[in-house]
Amino acid sequence: MSDIKVATLKTDTITNQEGTFSTTTNLLSNMPAFSAHIGSGNPGLSADTWTKIAADTELFDTNNNYDTSNYRFTPTVGGYYKVLVAVKIYRASGQQNFIKATAIYKNGSKYKEIAIDGDFEYNNNNTHVTTSAIIHLNGSSDYIEAYAYSGVSGNIISGGSIGNTFEAFRLIGS
Repeated sequence: MSDIKVATLKTDTITNQEGTFSTTTNLLSNMPAFSAHIGSGNPGLSADTWTKIAADTELFDTNNNYDTSNYRFTPTVGGYYKVLVAVKIYRASGQQNFIKATAIYKNGSKYKEIAIDGDFEYNNNNTHVTTSAIIHLNGSSDYIEAYAYSGVSGNIISGGSIGNTFEAFRLIGS
């Protein structure tokens, strides 16, 4: 049997080439953070219309900044946030040549969008569309929301947290 050695490192201050900072200032924390998804059902998407994703079920919400009634994340800590919207969009048989997209909205306006445009030559097509961005949020009034779009009528397939998700976490302070 080999000897196992255990070491513990504890520090309140880290010194590096750029200077010194205290670990108690929360600079190393990735909070607030949340992850939410559509709890049940397959919400419909009207053709050629941006629809807010009703992510009404939280997996976690570290600071109670995600509102499950209006589907908004309004963090109370300013900084740069990594935001992700992933949706599984279904369209019915016989529908081809269309766009599927997801978007992140900041303060009611589209901030970033990812779209898939093409001729999907088979019926009953499920497509996963994901948008992510690094967004600065001021920690008081800025908020983000998730949206989906389909060029033809379709549904968001709930699938719980597997089928779709809306989530964000703080990368670093302002």
